[in-house]
Amino acid sequence: ILNAVYGSEGILYGSIFQIFYTIFIWTYGVILFKNKVEEQVSNKDIKKAILEVVLNPNIIAVYIGIIIMAVDIRLPNMLLLSVNAIGSITGPLSMIIVGVILSEVDIKNYIKDITVYYGVIVKLIVMPLILYFLLLLISNISIINNTLVILVAMPSAIMTSIFAESYKKEKDYATVIVFLTTVFSIVTLPLLLKLIV
Repeated sequence: ILNAVYGSEGILYGSIFQIFYTIFIWTYGVILFKNKVEEQVSNKDIKKAILEVVLNPNIIAVYIGIIIMAVDIRLPNMLLLSVNAIGSITGPLSMIIVGVILSEVDIKNYIKDITVYYGVIVKLIVMPLILYFLLLLISNISIINNTLVILVAMPSAIMTSIFAESYKKEKDYATVIVFLTTVFSIVTLPLLLKLIV
C-alpha cells in the first residue's frame, strides 16, 4: 500500500516504523504473552528479549537496507529481482498462514461476540482517525504523518495470531480479529486514503 501511494519514500518511512514495531513486539509483546507484566521481570528475561530483537531477521534486513540506501550501493539486477520476488510473496504468504489457523476456528462462536466488532472498529477506524487529527493539530500534512496513519489503519498483524498460538493465549479469537480486520480493511483503507492523500 505504501509503495502504491508514496513509492520508495513511503517504504523507507514504513521500514523505520517497522524497526520500532519489531523491537516493541519482541520485547514488551513477548513479556505480555508470557504474563510477566505483573511479576518481577528479571534482567535475564530482558537480556534474552533484547538478544531476540537484535538477532531478529526482520531487524537485520532493515539495517542492511538502510546501509545499502545510505551508502548508495547498487545491487546487481539479478539480486534485486530475487529480493523483489521474495518480497512480493509476503502478503499472500501471510494470508495462507491466517487461512491455516482460521481453518481450525469455529467462526460461528465469534460472529455474535460484540467484542470482536469493537476491536475491528477501534483498529480500523477509531485509532487511525484519532492519530490523523492529532497529527493535523501538531504539524502540517506530510508523507511521514500520512505513512504513520496508513500503517495504523492496516489490518491487525499476523504476529497477533502467531504469538497467540505460540503462547496458547486465545489463538482463535486473535485469528478472527486478524481475519475480520483484513476483510473490513478492503472498505476502510480506500476511504481513509481518500481522506488523507
